[in-house]
Amino acid sequence: AFNRVDTKRIKSRAGIYEPDVVAVLDESLIELVNVVEGLKPKGILVVNTQKTAKEMAKATGFKGRIGVVDAKGIAFKEMGVTIANTTMIGALIKATGVVSLDSMKSPIDHRFGRIADKNMNAMTRAYNEIKIS
Repeated sequence: AFNRVDTKRIKSRAGIYEPDVVAVLDESLIELVNVVEGLKPKGILVVNTQKTAKEMAKATGFKGRIGVVDAKGIAFKEMGVTIANTTMIGALIKATGVVSLDSMKSPIDHRFGRIADKNMNAMTRAYNEIKIS
């Protein structure tokens, strides 16, 4: 999957072949596909893992910035499930600075309703706990 982010309207629906950021929600994908293919040298790789950035650099061959966070563990502790999607948004926000963490409160409330606080807590923890090389 891919996403484009800009301050102006984006009309392109084409795939992204040279991303600035790659997020890996399932670490096992690293063994199956080249997750850093096309990733710009000055880009950033963000991985849901318990491993270090140095270990991820060795596993992927990527020499740029690498962020690692145990999103699955955080999701389990905060929400009782190992679904790391929302948690990884917190890590991505910290790694990229594209939007503020506070700007996510309203969309998270709207999307998750009664479990919004748990999701926001997981995002916040990932934001605070990501380690970036």
